[in-house]
Amino acid sequence: MKRPPVFAAPAFFIGLAPVVLAVFWFARNFVLFAYYEETVAVLDGGWFAGILHGSDWKLSNPRVLGDNAQSYFHTHVVPLFIPLTYASRLLPMEPGEYMAAFLGAAFALYAALIFIAANHFLAQKSPPLRPAITAAIAAPAAFLLALNGVSAEILHYPHFEVWIPILVCAFLLALAMEKKKIAVAILIPLLAVREDAGFHLATSLMTIALFRQFPISKNPNARKKQLLAQKELLLWSAVAILYSLVAINIGGVPAPRPNVFDQRILSRVVSVLTRGDWAPALIVVAAWAAYARKPAMLIGFAALIPWTAFNILHERPLSGHMATYYGFPVLTAFFWPFVAEHFFPNPNPNPKESPRGKRREKESRARIESVPAAVFAALFAASSLLFRPGNVVFYDDMRVPKVGLTNLFAEGAAPTPKIARQNIRKLRDFFAARAEELNIVVADGFASLHPHDVPAERLLYRGPLKLEQDDAGILIAHTTWMQLFVKSVFAARAAFGLNRAYRVRDSGVDERAFFLFSKTPLCDPSGKCINDLPLEETRLGPSYYDLAAREISRDSFYFPAPTIAAPDAATANDIITAENSGLAAELQNLPLPPGRTALFLEYAHDVESGPLPKFEITWRDGDISADLPAVGYEHISAARMMVNLPERREVTARVIHNGGGTLRVFGLAARAPEESAQ
Repeated sequence: MKRPPVFAAPAFFIGLAPVVLAVFWFARNFVLFAYYEETVAVLDGGWFAGILHGSDWKLSNPRVLGDNAQSYFHTHVVPLFIPLTYASRLLPMEPGEYMAAFLGAAFALYAALIFIAANHFLAQKSPPLRPAITAAIAAPAAFLLALNGVSAEILHYPHFEVWIPILVCAFLLALAMEKKKIAVAILIPLLAVREDAGFHLATSLMTIALFRQFPISKNPNARKKQLLAQKELLLWSAVAILYSLVAINIGGVPAPRPNVFDQRILSRVVSVLTRGDWAPALIVVAAWAAYARKPAMLIGFAALIPWTAFNILHERPLSGHMATYYGFPVLTAFFWPFVAEHFFPNPNPNPKESPRGKRREKESRARIESVPAAVFAALFAASSLLFRPGNVVFYDDMRVPKVGLTNLFAEGAAPTPKIARQNIRKLRDFFAARAEELNIVVADGFASLHPHDVPAERLLYRGPLKLEQDDAGILIAHTTWMQLFVKSVFAARAAFGLNRAYRVRDSGVDERAFFLFSKTPLCDPSGKCINDLPLEETRLGPSYYDLAAREISRDSFYFPAPTIAAPDAATANDIITAENSGLAAELQNLPLPPGRTALFLEYAHDVESGPLPKFEITWRDGDISADLPAVGYEHISAARMMVNLPERREVTARVIHNGGGTLRVFGLAARAPEESAQ
């Protein structure tokens, strides 16, 4: 196919350059926002950034996965990363910044492909449009379509797999424009993205070949000729599938097996079909395909069926609902209508055809020319279903923030401030210098920024009963992490006695920032802080306690004895043993909700007379206490105290031994009123 003259026009390049640069700018900045100011990239984002930046030819995993971490090739086969990880040594970037540029380049390429396809399509219009007009139409469409709702979700949870659908789009465009050598050049990096990339390409190509078989001829010879006509597509598919099979076997990648065959399947199907970031696009394209009698326009979505079915049956909630980055193949479906006409061209007009037939042909052509407008309308509608990160979506038993187009444009408008990145580097240097001395543990948001600097044993895993450090002195966590895993924050503070909270100045925008929780003061009265860190002492705001109160309404806190032992209490075998008068156990800043809540103390007491231990609860402007009945060693009592709080304010629970015999404390639980009534 001879290249249309529009590609040689200056207007083409004048329109292409700003679109590519603008999409790169917004996508890169939004990934930086996810790393620095949201930190919901969590461990996966740091894992990939650590492999892509500063690894070796074996793609050895970063320290955050363990000192003796194996090669990433045992997880996924990604040869593409080998040259890129060596290239990272030439650029003065942090791992997260390098990953942001890598993903920004992917979406910039996606915008370029849409721009080229739209120009190529509009150049075929009769009468032909001027190059300046085609560029003026294609440029804003490419910008908005590249940064759609699906793109926002993928960028918010940075994963490299997005390169698969984008390179599939590049491959389809090369075939559509009959550029076979370019297609071969694209195929190599495409297959190198991940071991299953060949399956994604083959699915699209084989779906095209399948649709080309319709209408099915009754003549066997004609059907055979139809199939042979697709031999090029089938050969490409065979090469792609063969590579994927070899890569999976050589890499030893464990094949995931679907194992969900219960009531969750229906809810997941409904969840996928009603997703606001691609369901409107599917509806509009399907309606247009029915109106124009062009079912081939749905090939992009039809090719999604195997991937969607496989994921719905998967055990993990995010993949089962095609949440976060798992919807990445949808980008190919969005792109498909721009190249569909090249794979399914209109038949040449028959000169002997009746005027009525010619009129139908003209109407059909007019309908085809409405493809860009239809796709643009669909994606704009999809991306206009806006969600803020504060809106949490539940996927089975997992909850994640939902993001949309406004997030991408708002947070991607400007990069993370330089001073914020400098202060976070100071925090990294402080951790690297004094992690062992001060027994510092970190949440995974901080670890994702510094995967090579944070060893696995310093990572605080989510969940209040999964605190694997014995006696942490400092906890580093980000606002977003604390909001998502508020139980871990309060459990960690109780477990380690981290009663002082410090905010790292200028480490985020708005209320987002890094916090340090410490047993001892980190700043002196003059304001000079440890290692010259830019800290300011603070108290957690009401929002954190409100979140924790809602968590208690969903579940219970349970604190084993070592986590609530008073400073002078003796603990052995996870039991507090108190023989003298004084404070035995204390749990400060309990995030109890207003209203009735039950506290349960598990204890044993070995005397029948004398002063009895006390169990008391205090809060601002109120308190309640009760004597604990004596219980012999062979019994463990769970004394219950109901507290009716007028409001949530600095609640503290204490167990006080009054000197009679030996008191043993095993743990303290705080339960919701509904649970306590049962």
